[in-house]
Amino acid sequence: MRIAIPALLLALLLGAPGAPAATPERLCDVLQGLPERRKAECCATSSSAGLAAACAAELSRAVRDGAVSVDPADVDRCAADSARALQGCDWVTPYLPAPPPSCREIVRGRRDAGAACRSSLECRDGFHCSAGVCAPPGTAGASCTGAPDALTTVARQIGDGRHPECTGYCFRGRCTAPVPAGGACAADQQCAAGTHCVARRCVDGPRPTLGEPCEGSTCDGGLVCIAGHCTPPQDVGASCTEPADCRATCVAGTCATKCSVWPPSGYTP
Repeated sequence: MRIAIPALLLALLLGAPGAPAATPERLCDVLQGLPERRKAECCATSSSAGLAAACAAELSRAVRDGAVSVDPADVDRCAADSARALQGCDWVTPYLPAPPPSCREIVRGRRDAGAACRSSLECRDGFHCSAGVCAPPGTAGASCTGAPDALTTVARQIGDGRHPECTGYCFRGRCTAPVPAGGACAADQQCAAGTHCVARRCVDGPRPTLGEPCEGSTCDGGLVCIAGHCTPPQDVGASCTEPADCRATCVAGTCATKCSVWPPSGYTP
């Protein structure tokens, strides 16, 4: 006798991409598992599971608790863009490549200010998790760590600007006021809104983009500063001076791939 299985239950059992229970696991596989499998293909090695299991455990718990939501449609876009970005082997290094923009800010927090939290990703936009409670960003002088939490790390959402720890930036364990235009800086994150760091000074305007001059500045959108202009990272075989010049890495003045396993066996974030 054949037993009819409801469509939703069948989707859950098979792990279909659109199944609600499978969404955290699928996102973690895209962010952690897929790059490892593609790297193994390029390097002719055995695939490492990486941190996919740790990601799935942390993210699934947060979803079950109602602390975060993940839209299956967002995961679909992330998966498609990741597959395109990982074509070929010019990106291979010991470390995972940066996720595509569509894979960032993909975990939406649902906890309000004052609610209990384990991760800043569980808090609504504009709040971060401080001492186990969702809180607004600290003002100048407040204590801070500047370090991402476990869920943020394994879900590869580091740099998610929706959950600032400080109204300015964290420096040596204390929130520090943002640097105004003309002030000294070492990174864009120190500069006030609407400014960026150029040659160790905050200047007005956004970071330079494709084709624009970038001497002493950080380019926008994953571009790199080569010969004084913002350009995409170079493919294998191109000349280089810094690892950041390349999609993979710079070896003896030439962009090249570099195969090895990361994280090493026994690594725990």
